Amino acid sequence: MVALAVSAGFSESAGFAVSGGATSTGEFGSLLKEVFEPKSHAAFQWERWATLRGRRTHVYSYQVAQQYSQWRVSYQRQLEIVPGYRGLVYVEKATNKVLRVTLEAVDIPPSFPIQQAATILDYDYVTISDREFLLPLKAVVRMREAKFLTKNEVVSAILHGVFLAETVSVILQVTSFKTTGKRLFKMAPIHHHFELKGWAEPKIIVRFWIISIICALAALSTLKLR
Repeated sequence: MVALAVSAGFSESAGFAVSGGATSTGEFGSLLKEVFEPKSHAAFQWERWATLRGRRTHVYSYQVAQQYSQWRVSYQRQLEIVPGYRGLVYVEKATNKVLRVTLEAVDIPPSFPIQQAATILDYDYVTISDREFLLPLKAVVRMREAKFLTKNEVVSAILHGVFLAETVSVILQVTSFKTTGKRLFKMAPIHHHFELKGWAEPKIIVRFWIISIICALAALSTLKLR
């Protein structure tokens, strides 16, 4: 048995719960938080070496008992369980950064409609202004109800297009000013740039809404039902 500590920033959002069907919480930052925060009492164990997208990684197994779980699985917004879960964590050897975490529900009650729930969350490096940043890549969520298996692939860069643009604009602005002494935008995040160019606030909001809707539709196109 080994002790494993990982520090990272986390963000959570709401709104998906208004949709029907089976849902689960825990994609991207919130999943890492639920695995690594002390109150989850996760038990870690080193398993093996692996190569993930060309990078050498430690592979740890972990398990969170039901009484400490914060992962919720909801069905039709009427039934909800908080199952225990287990999975694997892939930690890059060179940087000690998490590149992948998997999660699988255990001991789901036989009476619950969803009898299988699993998630694979991937992070990868993105080069921005000649610097590498570790960002969410995608989450693959699988759920089985009777004979139906649902596979939902969430591509972060598409779904969170506006928020990614806001974040990247700050990174580019800071990097450019530190390296060249010049600003790429009048102000960052990028919506302030448009404000200083004379755009009215309602105009910026509506444009960002339109872009967000387009990004959401593009992300939904990755949904695969089997």
